[in-house]
Amino acid sequence: MYVRNTSIQWQGIAILIPCMMCFAILDTTNKFLITTIPVMMVLFIRYVIQSCITTLFLLPRCSRALLRTQQARQQWLRGGLMFICSVLGFISLKKCR
Repeated sequence: MYVRNTSIQWQGIAILIPCMMCFAILDTTNKFLITTIPVMMVLFIRYVIQSCITTLFLLPRCSRALLRTQQARQQWLRGGLMFICSVLGFISLKKCR
Protein backbone atom coordinates (compact mmCIF):
# COMPACT_ATOMS: atom_id res chain seq x y z
CA MET A 1 0.00 0.00 0.00
CA TYR A 2 1.25 3.46 -0.92
CA VAL A 3 1.54 5.91 1.97
CA ARG A 4 1.72 9.57 0.99
CA ASN A 5 4.41 11.67 2.56
CA THR A 6 3.15 15.23 2.24
CA SER A 7 6.45 16.67 3.45
CA ILE A 8 8.29 15.18 0.47
CA GLN A 9 5.55 16.35 -1.89
CA TRP A 10 5.86 19.94 -0.63
CA GLN A 11 9.65 19.75 -0.96
CA GLY A 12 9.21 18.66 -4.56
CA ILE A 13 6.87 21.57 -5.23
CA ALA A 14 9.31 23.95 -3.54
CA ILE A 15 12.09 22.77 -5.86
CA LEU A 16 9.88 22.78 -8.96
CA ILE A 17 8.81 26.43 -8.67
CA PRO A 18 12.34 27.97 -8.83
CA CYS A 19 13.22 25.44 -11.52
CA MET A 20 10.37 26.69 -13.72
CA MET A 21 11.40 30.28 -12.99
CA CYS A 22 14.95 29.48 -14.15
CA PHE A 23 13.62 27.96 -17.38
CA ALA A 24 11.52 31.07 -18.01
CA ILE A 25 14.50 33.36 -17.38
CA LEU A 26 16.73 31.20 -19.61
CA ASP A 27 14.23 31.27 -22.47
CA THR A 28 13.71 35.02 -22.11
CA THR A 29 17.43 35.77 -22.16
CA ASN A 30 17.86 33.46 -25.14
CA LYS A 31 15.10 35.29 -26.99
CA PHE A 32 16.90 38.58 -26.49
CA LEU A 33 20.32 37.12 -27.33
CA ILE A 34 19.25 35.71 -30.69
CA THR A 35 18.30 39.21 -31.85
CA THR A 36 21.99 40.21 -31.83
CA ILE A 37 23.94 36.93 -31.87
CA PRO A 38 23.60 34.04 -34.35
CA VAL A 39 21.40 31.16 -33.16
CA MET A 40 24.15 28.56 -33.37
CA MET A 41 26.49 30.66 -31.23
CA VAL A 42 23.82 31.09 -28.53
CA LEU A 43 23.20 27.32 -28.56
CA PHE A 44 26.91 26.56 -28.38
CA ILE A 45 27.51 28.92 -25.47
CA ARG A 46 24.40 27.65 -23.65
CA TYR A 47 25.47 24.01 -23.82
CA VAL A 48 29.16 24.64 -23.11
CA ILE A 49 28.33 26.58 -19.95
CA GLN A 50 25.77 23.97 -18.87
CA SER A 51 28.25 21.13 -19.49
CA CYS A 52 31.05 22.86 -17.57
CA ILE A 53 28.86 23.64 -14.55
CA THR A 54 27.42 20.11 -14.48
CA THR A 55 30.90 18.60 -14.72
CA LEU A 56 32.20 20.80 -11.91
CA PHE A 57 29.41 19.67 -9.61
CA LEU A 58 29.32 15.97 -10.50
CA LEU A 59 32.95 15.07 -11.25
CA PRO A 60 34.11 15.22 -7.60
CA ARG A 61 31.25 12.88 -6.58
CA CYS A 62 31.35 10.38 -9.43
CA SER A 63 35.00 10.59 -10.50
CA ARG A 64 35.71 9.22 -13.98
CA ALA A 65 32.62 6.98 -13.92
CA LEU A 66 30.71 10.14 -14.87
CA LEU A 67 32.33 10.04 -18.32
CA ARG A 68 31.60 6.37 -19.11
CA THR A 69 28.37 4.90 -20.42
CA GLN A 70 27.24 1.46 -21.47
CA GLN A 71 24.63 2.93 -23.83
CA ALA A 72 26.67 5.24 -26.05
CA ARG A 73 24.29 4.94 -29.02
CA GLN A 74 21.29 6.06 -26.94
CA GLN A 75 23.29 8.95 -25.45
CA TRP A 76 24.32 10.18 -28.91
CA LEU A 77 20.72 9.87 -30.11
CA ARG A 78 19.44 11.77 -27.08
CA GLY A 79 22.05 14.50 -27.55
CA GLY A 80 21.25 14.82 -31.25
CA LEU A 81 17.51 15.05 -30.62
CA MET A 82 18.07 17.61 -27.87
CA PHE A 83 20.21 19.68 -30.22
CA ILE A 84 17.62 19.50 -33.02
CA CYS A 85 14.84 20.53 -30.62
CA SER A 86 16.92 23.47 -29.42
CA VAL A 87 17.75 24.61 -32.96
CA LEU A 88 14.12 24.40 -34.04
CA GLY A 89 12.99 26.22 -30.91
CA PHE A 90 15.48 29.03 -31.44
CA ILE A 91 14.59 29.35 -35.11
CA SER A 92 10.91 29.59 -34.22
CA LEU A 93 11.71 32.30 -31.68
CA LYS A 94 13.67 34.19 -34.31
CA LYS A 95 10.76 33.98 -36.76
CA CYS A 96 8.22 35.17 -34.16
CA ARG A 97 9.88 38.46 -33.29
